[in-house]
Parts: sequence; structure tokens; C-alpha cells
Amino acid sequence: AEGSMAGARRICRELEEIRGLRFKREVDVATESMESFRKYVQEGLDKQFGGAGATNFVAALVKLGAFKESIDLSAVVLSMLETQAAAHYNPDTQTCALLMTNMPAKFLDMFLSHELYHALQDQWYDLKPVLLMDNVPAMCDNGDLAFARQALVEGDATLVMTLWFTGREAGGTRSPIL
Repeated sequence: AEGSMAGARRICRELEEIRGLRFKREVDVATESMESFRKYVQEGLDKQFGGAGATNFVAALVKLGAFKESIDLSAVVLSMLETQAAAHYNPDTQTCALLMTNMPAKFLDMFLSHELYHALQDQWYDLKPVLLMDNVPAMCDNGDLAFARQALVEGDATLVMTLWFTGREAGGTRSPIL
């Protein structure tokens, strides 16, 4: 279908045009079960927060008044992602995975463009240490650094996805961004 893997190569070429960078290699795109995605997210949370880090992080937020009461952060994040994540990029395997394929093709392509752009970022800037927090203290020890890195990567991908989608929908030009 155009709204999934068949459109991935076309989307990659358009992302290259927008960003002014070329993919160094093809990106594998496949579907993934929500169960597999849940396991991937839980492993990432465990790595970012370490042991009791998530509990301690939430306790600090309660103490600061950001939360009224304690929550199970892993359960909340997993629940949110299960209902909202349509696709994801895994820097460990350098693959994009579609999680929800029961939506209109143009929206599936939009989500895929975001994740394929993460693959382009990874090929040029090595996202593994950024997103997987390799060689960086746990989130509970350096949350500002972790959030800043994730915001930079996600903000860049959201900008390129938005330019790609609006260019596609409005027929606008796709000039490289700096």
C-alpha cells in the first residue's frame, strides 16, 4: 500500500530534498506488534531511569508539586504510547516499525516520514547515545540533559515531518532547511 512500506522509498527521497542530506543506506520498514513495542519501551524506560529511578523521579515531582500524588510512570507511559504511537524508529536495529496500519494512507505516511527522518538523523548524527542514553548518567541523575537531547531530536523530526506533510498536501516547494 502507498501508505506504508511501498511509499517509504519515495518518502526518503523527499526527506532528503527537504533536509539537504542523503540517506547513507536503505532503511528497513516493517510492522511490529504492540506487545513487542511495549517490551521495547519498557526496556528503554528501565535504561533511562535505572532500577528505582522512575519511582524516585516521580517522588521528586510530587515533592515539588508537579504531581498531586505518586503514579506508576512506566504504566502511564506505556498506556499513552499504546494508544498514540503509530510508528517508531529503533536506533539499535536501525529500522522503522509501523504499529498502527488501520488509518488513512496520508496519515500513515506522515508518521512514517517522522520515523524515517529519525533514521536519517541516526545515519548522520548517531542517535543511539542520544536516545538510548548510552554513556550518559541515568535520567534520574541528569534529567535535563536527557530531556534536552530528546527535545532536539524530536523537534527536528517534527519540523521536517511538518514541512514534508504540508508540502505534500499544499503542493508547496521542498527546499532544504539549514
